[in-house]
Amino acid sequence: MEGMTAEFLVCPPHHLAPVDGVSAWDDGRREPDTATAFAEWGAFLQRLVQGAGRRVAQAAPIRSAPRMPLVSGAGLVHRGIAVVARHRGAWRDDEAPYYRTLFVDAGYIVEALPDGVAFGGAAD
Repeated sequence: MEGMTAEFLVCPPHHLAPVDGVSAWDDGRREPDTATAFAEWGAFLQRLVQGAGRRVAQAAPIRSAPRMPLVSGAGLVHRGIAVVARHRGAWRDDEAPYYRTLFVDAGYIVEALPDGVAFGGAAD
């Protein structure tokens, strides 16, 4: 994330898949509408970067982590400290090590949660 210069972390919706029906692109019953997802995501990114002049870091999507575009679930960052999310659903387990590495590489101090504590990141 380029030495904590980014204001927003985003992830393109490359590996969308039906998971649980909570995202706008996933009703949990059928394959997500990827064309709409990419059109909406591209418009959002353009507006964020060009329209609002925000500094954005992009996380590379992981095939085994279809919910990565919902990056508010990555963790929570405050005053140089990052706490990586630990979700109850096992289908999000592949994301945590990747986000931990992103936060460390960006220069954040990464704090670990106690065993057994679930935390949805900034999405909570």
